[in-house]
Amino acid sequence: MKRLLAILCAVVLMAACEPVNVTITPPKPPVYGPEDTVENVLCAYFMGSNNLSQALLRNIEQMEIAVAEGALNDSRILVFIDRYAGSSIYELVDKGGECSRTMLKNYNDIDCTDPEVMRAVLTDMKNLAPARHYGFVFGGHATGWVLDSLDILEKNSATILWAGDESHTALPTEHHGLWMKRYGEDREWKTRALGYDNGAGSKNAGMDVAELADALTVLYPDFVLFDACFMASVEALWELRTVTDYCIASPIEIMSQGFPYTPIVHSLFDNWTDLAAVCKTYIDSYQNSSMPNAAVSLVDMAHLDDVAAAVADVVESARDVERAWLDNVDSLQYYEGLTSHVFYDLAHTIERVATDPEALSRFEEAMERAVLWEGHTEWGYSDFCRGEFALKRSSGLSVYIPRQEFSKFREAYMKLPWTIRAGVIE
Repeated sequence: MKRLLAILCAVVLMAACEPVNVTITPPKPPVYGPEDTVENVLCAYFMGSNNLSQALLRNIEQMEIAVAEGALNDSRILVFIDRYAGSSIYELVDKGGECSRTMLKNYNDIDCTDPEVMRAVLTDMKNLAPARHYGFVFGGHATGWVLDSLDILEKNSATILWAGDESHTALPTEHHGLWMKRYGEDREWKTRALGYDNGAGSKNAGMDVAELADALTVLYPDFVLFDACFMASVEALWELRTVTDYCIASPIEIMSQGFPYTPIVHSLFDNWTDLAAVCKTYIDSYQNSSMPNAAVSLVDMAHLDDVAAAVADVVESARDVERAWLDNVDSLQYYEGLTSHVFYDLAHTIERVATDPEALSRFEEAMERAVLWEGHTEWGYSDFCRGEFALKRSSGLSVYIPRQEFSKFREAYMKLPWTIRAGVIE
């Protein structure tokens, strides 16, 4: 891709998807050599040993529809999916009007959140499908910048931030861990906001973003599409800025059905660089659905340092100013339904902090360079409060605001590379 991004804003039509015949071929991996190098390969990594297993299988079926319709254009799609029944890499192959799901490699029951496992899988994908350009889809639960050692529901030993119920000060032991309070409940509107592998031998926790970044150096993909919640966190994206050119991510929770892969696969293989069309397709698919709750951003990773430098200028110029605005911090645009919020809109927060108009102007210019496309519906949905919240505005990136009363989160946040580079908003 090398910085050649054509941002097209044309309306992407959502075509109705007809059923497609899918055949499963025996696990006889072909041997590929340099002469088999293709232009573009889309690699999907689906973490499905959890309550998203069926949703992720439907995502693969949507890709298969596009392949059967001739979407590949001499490119390739490889899908790794981890499930309770086992883990495999498949290639989706066009067989002239049908899609063949060809198994290329089968694994024993593995912990797909282990960064070494992820590196091994991506290495296998690269060896099985040599290409000039890779795109990467990450599907499953995610928690933005929040480390797997933190509990989003328990910011210190006495405070559980459970939306709509501030009286809770403890959770059953089996519910401790990373965003686990909703597991096992079957509701119509599930989101992808929990983040774990529940397979045998798993640590039952997610990997840190820094570990994900390290694994992605195997591919150095042109873009990463996060079909996972809260990954338009500026703190998380900062850690990925050197391993990919562009990210497609949401600042809010993503509904369990995820991205509409049939039109998106068509769009990508028609024009690999038109990532804005992918974003628009996603928003349109939810805007016109019975669950109109979505937000998505296209981020140019090369300009995140511009944003960090501009935030540092704003913070430094306002450092000695009385911070009464923190008394009303929850009047800022937030992105989840927790009682006290973890994800706030970055631009709204910086506007509230800023005291120097010139520093604010530099920040706004940096955001225009970094966020190439942003779209959102009128309402977001949060599994934490089991309901909607207003999306009155969105800059496309979220940020955390560290506060003294949540010492556990503040201590971890102060050590993040983003925090060190951009200064602290407190």
